Amino acid sequence: MSLADLAAQTGFSKGHLSKIEAGRRPSPDLARRCDAVLRAEGELIALGAVTGRRRATHRRDEVAPPLDVEWTIRLAADGNGEFGAVMSGRPILLRFAAVSGDLEAQSALLDATIRLGRVASPATVVPIAIAQVHALRAVLARSRGRSRKALLALAARAAEFTGWMAQETGDAAAANWWTDRAVEFAVEYGDRDLAEYANVRRALVTLYDGRAKQTVELAERVRAMHAISPRVRWLAALRAAQGHALAGEATLCASAIEHAHTL
Repeated sequence: MSLADLAAQTGFSKGHLSKIEAGRRPSPDLARRCDAVLRAEGELIALGAVTGRRRATHRRDEVAPPLDVEWTIRLAADGNGEFGAVMSGRPILLRFAAVSGDLEAQSALLDATIRLGRVASPATVVPIAIAQVHALRAVLARSRGRSRKALLALAARAAEFTGWMAQETGDAAAANWWTDRAVEFAVEYGDRDLAEYANVRRALVTLYDGRAKQTVELAERVRAMHAISPRVRWLAALRAAQGHALAGEATLCASAIEHAHTL
């Protein structure tokens, strides 16, 4: 079976399945779907659990990096921060402060980070994304007027992306926290679409957790809002369909898919 065929039958993208094929550990949901599609009668589900335990043990046994250097960084809301490290018993301390940055350059940097997130491990991208949100937040403290509006919009987008990357690492709590930060920026900017889209993102977290009822409730709330853009309502309808499918509600699932098609 080709990756494209498996993607069509499991609902996961071909790109994501390619990463699994290359060695990334599958989520329990993907293991269940592949087990069903390939008629493995529970063997893939069990194998996934064993692989997870082995990798956890391997991580505990890993040797520390050379010189056992640990980096720490503090990021304050006012833009001031500190980078610290200890190498061979000698402490290194660097203090820094954020200054106003070029909005076009910041936007280009975010676009590049998002592109990186499509090909690299989420764990690699998360620190970069967090640093960019902090830089934007620090500049916001010194901005006013139209420039502040543009920065808020960019910060909301960056925080939403960071939440997505956190979710891809398997940390639902961090994903929700970053989504909340995106909503805060969006609400101040006046972007109701992004504020409501956050509930679609939260619905994906509950879907991954296997909580069908909560997924449907979050998605249906957004789907019923006629004042927001059809695109966001379309995404909410798709998420509602997934929640109904998870609950085994075929008729409601089909209805949500039809509404998504209409939107």
